[in-house]
Amino acid sequence: MTPYFTDPEVRAQIDAVLEANHIAVAYLGFDSTKTERENIKVEERKSLRAIKHLDPEFINRLIRDSDK
Repeated sequence: MTPYFTDPEVRAQIDAVLEANHIAVAYLGFDSTKTERENIKVEERKSLRAIKHLDPEFINRLIRDSDK
């Protein structure tokens, strides 16, 4: 098991970033441009990479899944 599932502090930190990413994506509307959508995707990956040291295995899975 990765630290995300075993360490409550790590989970809280990762969840905070995931929530911020979710909010950013939620604010995109139907009228958002392709550039705006791409910018959010880039920022999402940057924020995940910034916390990668907390749980590399879990974060790598999220980054890989978001690239699809």
